[in-house]
Parts: sequence; structure tokens; C-alpha cells
Amino acid sequence: MENREEYIELKKINKNISLHKNLNLFKTDKAMIPLIIMILRLIKKSDPYTFFHSKNVAYYSVELGKALNLSKKDCFSLYIGGLIHDVGKIKIPEEILNKPSPLTSEEYNIIKTHPEQGYEMLKNVPLLEKDEVLNMIRYHHERFDGEGYPAQLKGNQIPIAARIIAVADSFDAMTTNRVYRKRLDLEDAINEIEKGKGTQFDPYVAETFLNLLKQNKLEIKELNKKLIE
Repeated sequence: MENREEYIELKKINKNISLHKNLNLFKTDKAMIPLIIMILRLIKKSDPYTFFHSKNVAYYSVELGKALNLSKKDCFSLYIGGLIHDVGKIKIPEEILNKPSPLTSEEYNIIKTHPEQGYEMLKNVPLLEKDEVLNMIRYHHERFDGEGYPAQLKGNQIPIAARIIAVADSFDAMTTNRVYRKRLDLEDAINEIEKGKGTQFDPYVAETFLNLLKQNKLEIKELNKKLIE
């Protein structure tokens, strides 16, 4: 099989993420496998951090979806959406994406194009049109108070799947090391999610995620040390 390394990696992801019973990428939609392998390969080649981050977001999103009593189909979509929500970052110059010093306003505006870039890349892919995956890619940086991007959607205007990804994405970003800052302690990350309820995050989605954390029902993911030291 082509791209055997990515296929093996995808099988690891599929095995390690705790999904609803019988919800398995390799059994549910085999037509999806070559597409996801291709996208993951592009992400991994472009930026290893984004690749590992995306695996973490997929895990947190699915666990959050389960806690919100979403259907198997919706959790499957969250799984795929989590894996590829940042695909648009492959269009962002590496010197901006991994800049060790603060971004200029111009550079930050370039970073902010990645949701729309990802959407434009995949909007005509039939396998993704039928689910919420495109919405997750496009709207995961919208804020509940309407101050996000790219469309400044507010409250329930933001698709629920994107609201879930937003919490998972932010939590993992806070709890993993980057070239420009060290990760937050778990308590500090919890406080940030708490502060963001009703402004950055859907309050119910955020509270559900916090309950999972407080009840020790989530495995806190960390990047490969070789990537973050």
C-alpha cells in the first residue's frame, strides 16, 4: 500500500482514540482512509507539531462528543474533523507558523486565514460535504460572543461540532509546549477554559469538558518530547 507509514500511523490513532462501540474508521467508511492518509501526510510533512496536535484534538473532541451524548455518526465526524481541522496551516509559511518571537499584526492576520484556507482546499470533496467536517475546519476559531473568525458567528450560529473542536483545540494548545511558550499547568488550563465560558466557548460544551477533566475521565495528551524540547 502507498503511504504505508501514514496508514500505520492512522491505525494507531484509530486504536488509541476511545470511540463508541463499533465506531471504527477502518470499518465505518473505508473510502475515507486514502483521503485522510493523504491529508495527514501533508500535515505531518508541513509541520510535525500540527500533526501531533491534531491527533490530540481528535481524541478530546470524541470524548467530549460522547459526554454530550452525540450519535455514533456525529462522533465519527468529530474524529475526522479533529484530525484535519488545521489542514489550512499547510498554506501558512513555516517562518510564521513556528516563529519563536511575538507575531506582528500582519503575521497574525496571515495565521487567521488558515480556517478559510483549509475549507477552500476541501470544500468540493464529496466525502466531506455530507458531514460537519467542513464546518469544523472553517469555524473552529469562531467565538461564542461573536468575536472570532473568519465569519464572526455568534452563539448557536456556530455549528455544534465547531464549538466542540474549539474547546478541544484550545485546551490542547494550552497544555502542549510550543517554540514560543511553555505549556500551562493543568490547573491553569482549567482556569482558562472556565474564564472562556460564554465568551470564547459555548458555556455548556466548556462545562462538560471541565467535568471530564475534574472527574479524571480524560488522558492528558503530550507531544513527543523530541518535538517539544
